Amino acid sequence: MNEPKSGAVLLITHTRVEQLNKVLNSLENSWINEYRDFFVVVHDNHPEVKMIIQSSKKKTPTFIEVNRERIDEPREAISRNIFDGLSQAFQSLNIGFVTVIEDDIQVKKDFLRFNYEIVKLENENPRFRGVNGFSGAVFDESREFEYGKFRYGFGWGWTVTRKTWESVKEIWSEDFHSHWDSLIEKVVRDGYVAMPHNSRILNLGFDETATHTSDGGTQEQKLHQSFRESDVTEENRNLICSEFNLNWRLDAIGYLEETSIRGWTSNLAWRAFNSLSFPSDTAIFVKIIKSRLRG
Repeated sequence: MNEPKSGAVLLITHTRVEQLNKVLNSLENSWINEYRDFFVVVHDNHPEVKMIIQSSKKKTPTFIEVNRERIDEPREAISRNIFDGLSQAFQSLNIGFVTVIEDDIQVKKDFLRFNYEIVKLENENPRFRGVNGFSGAVFDESREFEYGKFRYGFGWGWTVTRKTWESVKEIWSEDFHSHWDSLIEKVVRDGYVAMPHNSRILNLGFDETATHTSDGGTQEQKLHQSFRESDVTEENRNLICSEFNLNWRLDAIGYLEETSIRGWTSNLAWRAFNSLSFPSDTAIFVKIIKSRLRG
């Protein structure tokens, strides 16, 4: 197994100071040497945020200062922030993958280790797109080091490989007005993302400070049921790929490798269906059909 190139962390900030402190502390506790660089997107009109980041004890941050005051749509500002951050991070040819965290995502102490080891295990698979850190499956300490493969997009503490970035950056750069995750979802879902049985993140942004997530509801409950620091030691770590119910949305579809007729048929059906276009009023129908493409 080839060792992956070094990783980088990209932290996207806005104005949330109290949450940012929790996020930064959890990130520092998670840091490992396999992550070479630490990039932070900061808004130039919020110096207090930059001061908090400068107090980081683990890595010296590289700041990417932006000004989005002339942008009216929050989704455009978010999209540009993440795109600009990834663009700068991947400028270094030594960086093989980037882990993206927003300033309301608290991470588990093995979050970065989990992401790195998944990349190490899966990166040679041509269908591998990256890693998500969240799960809705109820915490089970006996399944602490299990992960599954799912047809799903990126979000809430995620890692993108250089190969995936090269596949989506042109599409992304042509449209900053759409939600970035929906824009690149088709490319990501043509393969799979690895996701843990026990969540590696908590979303602290289910409140009035959120951009477009003001009430966590069921999803917030699921995260809390799945996130817990474990007593399992690092020495006992042995990541295992398994099939399980992610307990998330209907469109979080389990991915089947094309090493069996079942997997080959499922993937062929998915690609055929994904290539079709549907009017917006059939969205619920499309979601139901996609949820049946589990093989």
